[in-house]
Amino acid sequence: MITPFEDLLSQLKRKIEPLYFFNDESHFFSDVLIERIKKQVLPKATSENTFLYYGSEFRLESFLEQVKNVSLFSSKRLFICKEADRFSKEDQTEILSVIEAPSSGNYFIFVSYQKPSHDIFRFCKKTGCVFEFKKPYDSKMPYWVNWIAREHNQFIEPQAVMLLLEKGGTDLHQVQMEMNKLSLYVGKKSKIEAADVKELLYSTRSHSIFELTNAIGNRKRREALTLIEQLLLEGESEIFIFSMLVRFLRNLWKALEWRASKSDAEVQKLLGLHPFFWEEFRRYRDLAVRCPFEEIWKKASQVDVLLKTTSVDKKNVLYRFVAEVC
Repeated sequence: MITPFEDLLSQLKRKIEPLYFFNDESHFFSDVLIERIKKQVLPKATSENTFLYYGSEFRLESFLEQVKNVSLFSSKRLFICKEADRFSKEDQTEILSVIEAPSSGNYFIFVSYQKPSHDIFRFCKKTGCVFEFKKPYDSKMPYWVNWIAREHNQFIEPQAVMLLLEKGGTDLHQVQMEMNKLSLYVGKKSKIEAADVKELLYSTRSHSIFELTNAIGNRKRREALTLIEQLLLEGESEIFIFSMLVRFLRNLWKALEWRASKSDAEVQKLLGLHPFFWEEFRRYRDLAVRCPFEEIWKKASQVDVLLKTTSVDKKNVLYRFVAEVC
């Protein structure tokens, strides 16, 4: 089944419209689309034909000046406005006057990361140039890993997909960066195997996030805390480790909730877990029957705030959270 994102990519091969508005929760799909549009519209992107603006730092005078200027070097120009939901009312009015009747050769892309409720969005919605992209569910991430691999002219085997997700998480930009490394690493080899992911992305296999979630699933507190120490020494951030742990715990909670109403095969499919990992994960699920998940989520919410605060000992915050979970 072709997704709306892939359908739009196909449309771009045939025709580029002068105006697009991407409401992109993932932050990833809009970046891919911008690059495709840039390649289709411009022979070569330069400072003379490509202009990038951010709503949080938007200067209306600069924008209007660039739009009105006539370039002697390029007949087509691309204006990219990110954080479009942060335009002021005055900016919206002036921008609307420009995009309602765009000059020939001018192309505009607006990107917002949360759904705006302003005049520009409504105008674009009315003209049919709004495209909305949600952040993929965890269960859909293997599909997008395979999509990114195909973009690199690679086939990636299922076990390698799961290992890559354990390393890169659900951030598609992070997955893409890891895939860039893997593509260079395997060279002309057409298939990325689990051994490639382990060798390149897991410098010490026993210190991986994957091993940490195993330790937590088995309630091995001392081992989990030791692995965190080693992960931090290897350069992983507290926020990244925490986000991966929350993802693992969320999957455990969902598996427990579904156990009474769904078969193991259904739960495995809904969680997007490869059969290779399912037997072990099912054991973690059964060990977590009496786990106080409501209390864990309250604590996780507090930890999330603390880890984004600069004035706290983030390592100690993460240690305490893991110790309590185990």
